[in-house]
Amino acid sequence: EQAPLLYWPVLATDLTNPTYYIERAAFKNDKIMGTQVFLDFNLYQLLGFRNPPPGTKWSLSTDYFSDRGPALGTNYTYAGETLFGIPGPYTGLLDAWGIYDQGEDFLGRGRARLTPEEEFRGRILGRHRHYLPNDWRFTAEVGLISDRNFLEAYFEQEWNNNKDATTGIELKHLDENRSFSVTADV
Repeated sequence: EQAPLLYWPVLATDLTNPTYYIERAAFKNDKIMGTQVFLDFNLYQLLGFRNPPPGTKWSLSTDYFSDRGPALGTNYTYAGETLFGIPGPYTGLLDAWGIYDQGEDFLGRGRARLTPEEEFRGRILGRHRHYLPNDWRFTAEVGLISDRNFLEAYFEQEWNNNKDATTGIELKHLDENRSFSVTADV
């Protein structure tokens, strides 16, 4: 009479992103990487942030490749209208991913069965762009890659389509069809 038939614990979530913890789950299998399991988690939910900063998204990637090894990464994106009191829209990202690689790279004809230069391989990519008043634009980028074949082996679409990652800053003034810029790269 007084015993409950069903019980469900209290669950709180952001209704604009109602998934609970897991953002993405995928399973693949091929001859190069073997069996692959991909799980992406919402780090704000995992760490118990009830009110994350507006305009941000933070995820944790836990991946496994049976012929290569375990991998771990994080991706943080942000955007807003004023940064540290400086007006103007801004956007950016920080993407870090690494793998303990126990396999060989297969990069195409004539480039099969290459032993990686490092066992721990990965990359860190950070990009920030801020549109400042009076047609000025500030851009900063940090790009670190463990070895020359890493991107081609694990992020082939990025390797083929995106610009090379660099480390540097640029301050640029845009005026109709003219521009003036000051850059510094490492």
